[in-house]
Amino acid sequence: MFNPFVSRSLKERSGYILLVEDDRIIAATEVRLLKKLGYAVTLATSGREAVDLVKSGSENLDIILMDIDLGQGIDGTVTAGEIQAFCDIPVLFLSGISDPETIRRIDDVFSYGFVVKGSDITILDASIKMAFRLHRANIELKNKERELLLLSNSFDSSGNAIAISGPDAVLRYVNPAFIKMWGYTVKDEVLGRSISEFWKEPEHASFVARSLLMKDGWTGELAAKGGDGSTFTVDVSTSLVKDVMNRPAGIIATFRSNTARKLADESVMENEERFRSLFENALEGIFQTTPDGRYLNMNPAFASMFGYDSPEEMIVSITDIGKQIYVDPQARERLKSLLQQTELVKDYEAEVYRKDGTKFWISINARLIRGEDSGLDRYEGTNIDITERKLAGERLAEQQEKLLQTNRQLELLNSELLSSYRGKDLLLKEINHRIRNNLNMISGILLLEAEKLEDEKYRSFFNDVRARINSMSTVYDRLYQSPDLENINLAEYVRSLTMSIFTSYKPADSRINIHVDADDIRLDVKRAGVLGLILNELVSNAIKHGFIIDKTGKVNVRLKESEGIITLDVSDDGSGISKTKNQSVSTGLPLVKMLAMQAGGVFEISSDQGTTASVHFRR
Repeated sequence: MFNPFVSRSLKERSGYILLVEDDRIIAATEVRLLKKLGYAVTLATSGREAVDLVKSGSENLDIILMDIDLGQGIDGTVTAGEIQAFCDIPVLFLSGISDPETIRRIDDVFSYGFVVKGSDITILDASIKMAFRLHRANIELKNKERELLLLSNSFDSSGNAIAISGPDAVLRYVNPAFIKMWGYTVKDEVLGRSISEFWKEPEHASFVARSLLMKDGWTGELAAKGGDGSTFTVDVSTSLVKDVMNRPAGIIATFRSNTARKLADESVMENEERFRSLFENALEGIFQTTPDGRYLNMNPAFASMFGYDSPEEMIVSITDIGKQIYVDPQARERLKSLLQQTELVKDYEAEVYRKDGTKFWISINARLIRGEDSGLDRYEGTNIDITERKLAGERLAEQQEKLLQTNRQLELLNSELLSSYRGKDLLLKEINHRIRNNLNMISGILLLEAEKLEDEKYRSFFNDVRARINSMSTVYDRLYQSPDLENINLAEYVRSLTMSIFTSYKPADSRINIHVDADDIRLDVKRAGVLGLILNELVSNAIKHGFIIDKTGKVNVRLKESEGIITLDVSDDGSGISKTKNQSVSTGLPLVKMLAMQAGGVFEISSDQGTTASVHFRR
């Protein structure tokens, strides 16, 4: 059963993914690709559906791939926040939106990375596995920090004096009880000194050290010398600490003052009477319970708080604390779980019943007492009634909510005013976003159809068409991210598109490299789209047809501007193409000539120790 209150422990090979994507066609493509990588995938088409699915615990999820723009309802960042407040599942954002505002929103949510839609599947697979590793490391780090904190708190809160030294008998650590027992004020007065300085007979330190080397431990009584020169006897228990090579690494010792013990014995009756008086007359409710839900002891204030006439009446009446006292029985189970983990819980709030059935709120400070002789644990602590404070907090929350509503109304009014000025830009960005999404949908449909084809020739045809669509989609992707909605930065566009084409067409067993040298040129959207189609044809032709004999070589892409003439060169050092192939074979060159003319330019191609194709046109 899925437990939302315990961090999930990752398996050595995790693979159950929740994909949150509102676009059904893109989702179908991503599900198919993820399943090819060996992952099991569950799909949620909205943020609310994803939250409900995780809360139900019906799926044993290992990671969530989260889109950001989920249409109507809550977006991906809000969805991730609600899920992380409930349980510890790694979230990896997967989205086609990568503008600065979106990245800032992602930074406000604890996630394990961001992958742009359309990235190579190997990048997505590597990002998923990296998220698993980071999540596992994060869990292990938290566990180590908890263990170290518990150990440090245990030493510092111990009633016995504790000291730790290196193998040279120089003190490295002492707890507050040691400082108090020897009559010092701060640790700096003690640390760095030899342990022999704290004994009436310094040679006793050498005797203990020899005994440790022989037996790994020593217990006995020694005469100690306090900071003011006074002497007192202590019971000593020491152990030798060894390193991984089984060599002496230090000494840990605990001390108990005989004097204090004798004084305690003499005043035990007085202390018991004083405690009984404090217990009976305390204004706070004081209790002791068993783990299975029965009261062992309580003071009159505790019984009165719950509406009982005496502690005896309440102890007899309550046989199951979780069901009879707590409005939510699971609240007591959570308290028990916390006590088992930390042994001390402060300010734990719970809603409880009085004897007459009315409800009120209490704050609990409790600790776990480990059983010794009987082996049975028990809980003890104090309660205070915080009902008035809770009601005041609720009233304050209501006022804050009203202020937030007023603030939201002001923000809405401000947004409406700003929209009158930014309407054109927002509309154009939305149009570009929709065009890009539609092109991605068409590309996804072609991918699904291509996978149904058995003839490699027709599958290749579909892939070529998808590549041309992707080149057009990249124009709108750049336009969506740019503050200038009329012109494109060709350098960024050419680099991004070239690497996408190279990744799509490069044979798996090839050793072909590609290099891009592009000037910082801005060009209108229409001709930038034409240039992208030309670049797609030339780079894909170079990769597919330039290295048939030897799949080793280099492809160079250059974009330069000189005296108002923009030149795009794509060259390779492959086997070249014949004139017959240049003119008649369907490699996309006729389409390049037509597109060059459309842009008002010319197309040239030569094959001499490889192939060089060039397009020249005026700005």
